This record gives sequence, C-alpha cells and structure tokens, in this order.
Amino acid sequence: MEFDWFPLWLSLRVAFLSTLLAAGAGIAIAYCLANREFQGKEALDAAITLPLVLPPTVLGYYLLVLLGHESALGRVYEFIFGQQLVFTVQAAVLQVDCAGSALNLQAANRIVMLEPAWSPGVNAQAVARATRIGQENPVLVSWPVIRNSIDERVVVVTADDPLLVNALQRRADVVLQKSTREGFGLTVTEAMWKGAAVIGGNVGGIRRQIRDGENGFLVSTVDQASKRIVQVLRDPALRQRLGARAKETVRENFLMSRLLEDWLDLLAVHWRQARR
Repeated sequence: MEFDWFPLWLSLRVAFLSTLLAAGAGIAIAYCLANREFQGKEALDAAITLPLVLPPTVLGYYLLVLLGHESALGRVYEFIFGQQLVFTVQAAVLQVDCAGSALNLQAANRIVMLEPAWSPGVNAQAVARATRIGQENPVLVSWPVIRNSIDERVVVVTADDPLLVNALQRRADVVLQKSTREGFGLTVTEAMWKGAAVIGGNVGGIRRQIRDGENGFLVSTVDQASKRIVQVLRDPALRQRLGARAKETVRENFLMSRLLEDWLDLLAVHWRQARR
C-alpha cells in the first residue's frame, strides 16, 4: 500500500510558515505593546487577548466571515492571486497565528467572570488557557457577587494541589459529581474510597459505581441534586451509612489488588486449559 505523505507535508508546511509569521509579527507587536504608547493600544491588546476566551469554533467562524470570498479582504486576495483565500495553506497559517497570538504575547494572571453562571464551560476554558505552560505567576479568578446572597458563601478552589484535593474529599460531608457525560468517574471512586457520601450524575460509568440509595445517590437534574444534598446534610446517620457502603464497594470492585486478582484468575484458567 502506497503511503500518502500529503497530510504530514501539509502539517509541517503550515507549522513552519506560521512559526515564521508569529516570530516576526509577534515580536513587533509585543515590542510595541511593551514599549510604546499610542492611540488604540488598549483595543489592540484586547483583540490579541480575545482568542484566550473565544471557543475555537467561534474564532474559526469569524475568520471564515472575515476572509471569505464575500468579504472585502477575500475579494482583494482573489483579485490579486486569482483564487479564494479560505481552505488554503495561507488561511491555515493565519488561523494558527490568530488562535495562538494571545498565548504567545500575553501572561494573564487575573480573570474576571462577569457572569459565571452563564457558561461554566467557557469559564473553565478561559482559566485553563491562562494557566498553560509558561505561566509562572499565580492566576487570580474573581467575579462580582450580590451582597448577602448565597454566592458570598461559595468558595471556589482552583489550586492544582493533590494533597488539598485529598483533604477536601476526606473532610467533605457530600461530594457531588453531576456529570452530563462520563466514562469511569475517578473522582467518584476516590471520594467513595475515602468514605464520603457521593452524589453522581445518572450517566455513563457512574451508574456502575453508585447503586442509587445504597452506597450513594444518582441524580438526573439540578433539582434532584440539590434535594439529595440537603437530605444527606440533614441526616448524619444516612451520610455515615452511605460512606461506609461506598468504601466497601470500592474495596470489592475497583482496587488494583482486586483487578490483579481477576487477571490471575483469568491466566490460571487459560493455563489449565492449555495443559489439557
């Protein structure tokens, strides 16, 4: 079978050209932002930072609108070079540089969530991008709350500290994993092994870890989750019973020693069959 080298060659070509463009234009823009004062500096800084928070699909859509054959830039390019700009190597290079410009030029250390409940996924994406490789400063995430509201009592911990996560899981009265899609929930098993009362989304692998009402609770809606949280918090005996059964479930099914025992049993069966 003949190997098709085109995808590899195209990837290397786009990577090489986008690196050259980013090195030249990026250094020039970064120098101006760091050492010059000029009208429109804030707008340029905001435009460069925008890809940090825009989902890739949104950024790609607006680039298509900006560079398409119906746009002014697209028509000028088509008039000069006799071909459309979109879906070409040149367009791919521009897309890579536009998407990576903020990561190359910015060192964000503060994120303000103006409406944190509107899109938690976008908020999490913004925090993750701001704490990527190369970010040495601590990142402070903040958002406005209403005075004397329940939001003032909510503490969001974003530190990447396994020891802190372990301590929180051990001391928590309730651990909530309200997933909408899930494979095998490691967070669920970790909390169950530490004897916590776990409430999980009624999806995917969580249904194989939690037996509803026996070693935890399965919920499908936010209302169900809130009612189960209140129920567990108000009943210490229920909380203790769920935690004890949850830990026993992990001991019987999910520990490495238990999986090793299954493998040894399987190998023993095949070994006996091979000797017959």
